[in-house]
Amino acid sequence: MVRQTVYVWSEDEDRSGAETGIAAVADQTAIVVGDTVLMPTNYPLIAATYSRTEFAASPPIDSRWNAPNINGAGHNNLRVHRGDDVVTKPGTVVDMFRYPKLGSAADPIGAYALDTDEAGVAHFISMAMIVSDGALPYSDKPITHQVSCTVGALTANTWTTATPTLDDTLPSGKYRLWGSDAVCVDAVAARWIIPNYDERPAFIPKRLQADEGHKFNRCINPDGYIFNHWGSTLVLQLEMIATSAATPSSVTLYLERIGNAGT
Repeated sequence: MVRQTVYVWSEDEDRSGAETGIAAVADQTAIVVGDTVLMPTNYPLIAATYSRTEFAASPPIDSRWNAPNINGAGHNNLRVHRGDDVVTKPGTVVDMFRYPKLGSAADPIGAYALDTDEAGVAHFISMAMIVSDGALPYSDKPITHQVSCTVGALTANTWTTATPTLDDTLPSGKYRLWGSDAVCVDAVAARWIIPNYDERPAFIPKRLQADEGHKFNRCINPDGYIFNHWGSTLVLQLEMIATSAATPSSVTLYLERIGNAGT
């Protein structure tokens, strides 16, 4: 089974028209030192990258990744001259899900970026890298339940863990999680904590309800993630990061019921 997750760099700074290094966000699943993430060896491939800012007038205009196995490797599309502002645009994602590039496992990865300058004003730039150990070819899946949930407020610029509250009753059973969506102002990245899986699989959150979601969100793993559900509380936990203490307005799970709970 292919494994995948996401790591984030995010910093509020007045860049004064010059590219700067972006601080890596503390992460329970990797070693973070200053502006770099020491990429775990079990994620040797880069599946996707994207960048975001917090103001419509100051979108990212340049971002790049820095690591020993990336520099000089011909990965020209790892320097990107586009990104999201307050609106999520799937076309700004560097999509390598079907044919991931060799990354920089066990090496420190740094992120560098520049947004449209506003002299004397600090702006957040956030960069995300989805890594994997194989291809992630997203496709239509047999979804039997589209489940709506809510979660509480996030802590700004920090991975926040929450158990989603179901908006409606989900029948007990064994389910396969194919994908998910979330909507949150200033959202940067999101991933799941799922019992019996040591990875924390990522999806790409939207910033506005009307935004178009990336197709990857409907199939975040070609094998899906199996879990049992009883009662009214999900066993899944959502990890999410935004640049403000925002509250996600919605969380949606795309599930397939595959049997009775515990079977």
